Amino acid sequence: LVVDDSKVGRLTMLRKLETLGIRVDMAESGHQALESLEQSRPDLIFMDHMMPDMDGFEVTRRIKASPVFRDIPVVIVSGNVEVDFGRQAREAGALDAIAKPPATEVLERLLAALPKPSLGAAAGAPVKAPQAPGAVEPAPALALEQVQGLLERLRAELMAELGGLAQRQ
Repeated sequence: LVVDDSKVGRLTMLRKLETLGIRVDMAESGHQALESLEQSRPDLIFMDHMMPDMDGFEVTRRIKASPVFRDIPVVIVSGNVEVDFGRQAREAGALDAIAKPPATEVLERLLAALPKPSLGAAAGAPVKAPQAPGAVEPAPALALEQVQGLLERLRAELMAELGGLAQRQ
């Protein structure tokens, strides 16, 4: 699911993800994203940070507060590339934050690092409540730690690359 109030932002992510073989649903607001979760369960959510109705951090907090949806990985997509921003995104419950528009290589690495059962297994599947009240299968802690470590390395590489570009200019 790609959530972005900008049509250009949504279409850019759509094209990039479709070239990687990913089926994409879109929402143009935080409220629309939350409503769409009632209809189908995405494997991954790319969430714009700055939206007029509700920012991406708030939408992410609401998703993570739900026992039904909290295991869906959320990646904040933003023009804000400050190092502290990624920490803020993770504190809101996001897996990580990436620069907008993301480089194809960043998306490839991110998708490759996600646990395999979550990608493609239930794409577009109807939402099902947990079998027991409040029971949710948590994502394996080790896999999440590995993904977070990979994303930290990618962020460091990206920041180094941006620093090199800035020096050359």
